[in-house]
Amino acid sequence: MPTIFGDFVYRSTALPFVPSWSSLDRYVAGERGPGAAIGVGTFSRLDPTGSAGDVGGQIAAEGRVAITREIYAGGSGTVVLAERVVVSDLGVPEGAPRVGELILLTRVAAQLEWELTRGITQRASAFIERSDRDDPVGLGGAPSASLQPRWGVTVSLAATVF
Repeated sequence: MPTIFGDFVYRSTALPFVPSWSSLDRYVAGERGPGAAIGVGTFSRLDPTGSAGDVGGQIAAEGRVAITREIYAGGSGTVVLAERVVVSDLGVPEGAPRVGELILLTRVAAQLEWELTRGITQRASAFIERSDRDDPVGLGGAPSASLQPRWGVTVSLAATVF
């Protein structure tokens, strides 16, 4: 999690627009409107192998537009530039960045939402990223600890009860 993060948010209607990285996201209930946001902050993490620490900075942008009254399109992007500052005495896996190396992590995502009825929404999203995340990828085997392109697609049906 970023230790310091600031953002600028623009909304184009009376409905709130809250970027997904905002801590306010879990407190704003109900319908969301179109808008855009950009944020900048610090970055720190324990790498996915648990054997190294990285610190640096990040910039994120997100937007959402109405295509029709029921259909919204959105996109987001994140860029992180960090330095590997500490490594475990046991070392890191083959291909992982070493102490002092700069790490560039990026992610771009797009989403389409279709409100089927009030409170029921169909969503489809896709992303491509350059990362070393340990998310399950592919059809088996352990993911690599090196930075590499990854992608994913999700389709979901969401219901809101208020």
